[in-house]
Parts: sequence; structure tokens; C-alpha cells
Amino acid sequence: MKPQSPKTFASVLFTAILLYACTFEDAPLATKLAPTAAPTLTPQEPAATPTPYSGTQTLGPFTGLVDAPQMDPRNWVVPFQYVLPLWSFGSHSYKLELRCPAVGLAVSETHNFTVDEHAQLSPGPLYMRLNGILATPLELGLGSPLDAIHPTQQTIALVNRTNLTGREALLVADSCQGSFTPDEGPPLSLVPGEPYPVYAAPDGQ
Repeated sequence: MKPQSPKTFASVLFTAILLYACTFEDAPLATKLAPTAAPTLTPQEPAATPTPYSGTQTLGPFTGLVDAPQMDPRNWVVPFQYVLPLWSFGSHSYKLELRCPAVGLAVSETHNFTVDEHAQLSPGPLYMRLNGILATPLELGLGSPLDAIHPTQQTIALVNRTNLTGREALLVADSCQGSFTPDEGPPLSLVPGEPYPVYAAPDGQ
């Protein structure tokens, strides 16, 4: 075999290199790079900030106990009361008033009584009401008004606004104003209590 000349060998080598270069240019990018480039992470979108509630509530129909079928719809009571200090010995009077312009009501009553150590002491408070001094804050089983109390007897001024629907009770508790005037002193403002239902709607105050 005749040995190739250096010139021929160089030509063959150049041709081989050229063919390899063309093959490499056609190869995918992943086969050209070593090592493979690290992937780029896409940051997550931040969580949306909740929008503060800025509306107003709308009250729906009243759905309290007044809707129960076994109860009278006009069975709600709103108490107005004031816890009184102890009374001194002797003769006294008090005047109760309740004014409800929103429902067209205004009532006022005055009663006289005495404070006597011989009067019976009740274990619970007595209530100075529109119809006299009574042993109960309710409208049933009132009994007879008292005309004398013991000097250590706890007393509470009380006016009940009765025979109301649930909606009327809320209106009365919010708009009515009551006062209690002991003897000739300045009037004391009665505090409206939480409206409550009863199973029998009482008559009167």
C-alpha cells in the first residue's frame, strides 16, 4: 500500500473536521451545553388583600319568640327602672312618668306611702309602680298595693310598657323616656331594660 502524502492527509483531515462541525450545528441546544443550565423559577403572585367591609347592614323581619305559634304576637314588655336608696322614716310620695312620643304615649301617676319600722320586711325588693308599691315586677298576680314599707326595704322604681309587638318593643326601648321623682326632689331617669316576651299579654301598665 502506497503511503499518503502529507498534503493528501491534511486535505482528508480538513474534510472530516468540516463534516463534524456541520453535524454539531444541527444538534439540539441541550446536547451542546454541559452542564445543563439551572431552570429559572417564576415567583408566585402575592395573595390579594381582602377589602374591608364598608357597607351597612339591613335588618330583616323580626324573627324572635314573637313568631312562635303558641305565643300572642303582642306579648312583649319593655321595663324602665331605677334601683332606689333606702327611705327615711316618715311620710313620702313618688311620681312616675313615661313619655313615648314615637308611639303617642304619656302616662303619669303619683302615690303616697309611709316608712315604718312596724311594716313587714319583704325578702325581695318591692317595686314602686304606676299602680302603687307591689311585690312583683310582672303584670300577673299583682296583689294589693302597699301603703307602708320597712326602713331597710330595698325598692325599685319600675314602669312596664306592655302589649307590644317585637318591633314596637325595640322602638319603645330606644325612644321612650321615664322618670321617678321622690317626694319633692329632682326627677331620676329610669333606665330601659331588655325587651322580653310573656305568654299572656297583660292589660294596662
